[in-house]
Amino acid sequence: MPERRSVILAVSGLLPDLPGLGPVARWLGGSRALPAGEWDAWCGRFLDEGRVVDTGNGRVSHTEGQGYGLLLALAAEDTAVFDAILAWTDRHLPVRPDGLLAWRWDPARPDDPVSDPNAATDGDLLIAWALIRAGRHWGRPELTERGLMAARAVRSAGVVHHGGMQVILPGPEGFIQPEGPVINLSYWVFPALCALMAADPHPVWAQLVTSGHRLLASLRFGQRQLPPDWTLLAEPPRPAPGFPPVFGYNALRIPLYAAWSEPGPLDLVRPIFSIWQRAGNEPPAVIPLDPTSPFEVGVTPGIRAILALLRYLEDGSAPDFPSIQNEPDYYAATLVLLARLAFDEVSRS
Repeated sequence: MPERRSVILAVSGLLPDLPGLGPVARWLGGSRALPAGEWDAWCGRFLDEGRVVDTGNGRVSHTEGQGYGLLLALAAEDTAVFDAILAWTDRHLPVRPDGLLAWRWDPARPDDPVSDPNAATDGDLLIAWALIRAGRHWGRPELTERGLMAARAVRSAGVVHHGGMQVILPGPEGFIQPEGPVINLSYWVFPALCALMAADPHPVWAQLVTSGHRLLASLRFGQRQLPPDWTLLAEPPRPAPGFPPVFGYNALRIPLYAAWSEPGPLDLVRPIFSIWQRAGNEPPAVIPLDPTSPFEVGVTPGIRAILALLRYLEDGSAPDFPSIQNEPDYYAATLVLLARLAFDEVSRS
């Protein structure tokens, strides 16, 4: 994998915090939020000339990973990596007429790497958030404007009104069923939604925060009282047909996003927090809604990092985040760094 290019020395410490940014300025923690060695390890293992590589899924790339990469590069003050990730995204993923990006790029299909032109709304939301933050922090208004355009595309093509509330569609195509929409609660990226409330004054962002709270409180199934990865908002709501009825690799981001921005986040995610607490050193990644089915362990460092963040919110204990120096899995390593960023913001607020 090509060695990453970095201009950290050229920019670190030379750009003052911009006035009036509030939580955005607090979130940009430099080395406090993202130790250089951890960032170097992430780039060396998961970055290929601007393409963020999902090592756990056939080395594909997706808008989620590109968005996470932009957020991490911003926190690391690495403008070269930020620009490389954005340039790769611009070259390969804008194939849709509605302003959203194709969600997946597969290197195993060199003649047609964008095999599915559908979008993943959370990926576009993450990219919009990263662009707006980077534009304001680095004084690059062209990035801010691009982020606002991406945010408007999300609220135009990725949000629908259902059951008296605004809900996020996982993608523009294929998620509206006769009985109602299929949703994924991990697509409610609460810190992004809160940031967009200020950056793009439109009521939909506050409405989505409200609907996310409502759904987290109500979509709790079985003895374990957990939301599934995928839910059909029928009457009554239920785990979506065609998907495993589990709290799994998608849903485990819900407590991260809640902790990152929400007042009283533990009330929203208490069931999973309790299960992870009881599990000790092997918190499960996949928890079936059926209590007779066994747990599945995976991406353990990422879950430990999220759990450390939740414990800090519970009792103020300093989090001991795992190192990603030897972590081969993109998702696990990325969750660790995102939890570090979330802790940096909430501990400063």
